[in-house]
Amino acid sequence: IFGIPLTDTEAIRPIIGYVPDVLGMYSGLTVQEYLDFFAEAYRLPRDTRGATIEGLLELVDLSSKRYADVNTLSRGMKQRIGLARGLIHQPRLLILDEPASGLDPRARIELRDIINHLRELGMTVLISSHILGELEEMCTHGLIVEQGRLVGFESLADEPTRSVEVRLLDGSTKRFEVPDLAAQRDLIRSLIHEGFEVVAVTEVSTRLEDRFLRLTEGQVN
Repeated sequence: IFGIPLTDTEAIRPIIGYVPDVLGMYSGLTVQEYLDFFAEAYRLPRDTRGATIEGLLELVDLSSKRYADVNTLSRGMKQRIGLARGLIHQPRLLILDEPASGLDPRARIELRDIINHLRELGMTVLISSHILGELEEMCTHGLIVEQGRLVGFESLADEPTRSVEVRLLDGSTKRFEVPDLAAQRDLIRSLIHEGFEVVAVTEVSTRLEDRFLRLTEGQVN
């Protein structure tokens, strides 16, 4: 990770932040105390700890909740506090496990905006999620895994390309990328002119969900 061998756990731990799907919240702690506890666990200097926590509360838009009991917060607020906890030691890599699970639409938008902001700041964010449509709005690349195997690596930063699949009379299919509908018509004319017997033309979706289904042969595991 960042050139550090995986066996060097002492060097790796400080540069990784992790936010699990199910967050553990300690009863009786305020938001401020909760973050201060983890700041102490990561041995943040006392003279800068307050400013670090204040900055994180502003980042996740929870400054007004600093004295609220963590267990009285909504699911969306807890998720944002979890993000602040994962960032308390300023890691280079932040790992999020199903961060949007159980969130209402507003909370998902707020979470997406925070993650996009972290990316703009240059942080590497690794997200494990089954909500593929939302990953397209947050991620630059996607790894598709089926039954523990890496079956696809997709760039999500580029504009979606328009692809068509052409089925011929002999049963074979060919796929082409075309910029627009006019180019698609020109392609079909060229194929017919060259002697290909075109039976059907189907537009192929480039959405991540559809690419996932094609790569995993329709089996969602």
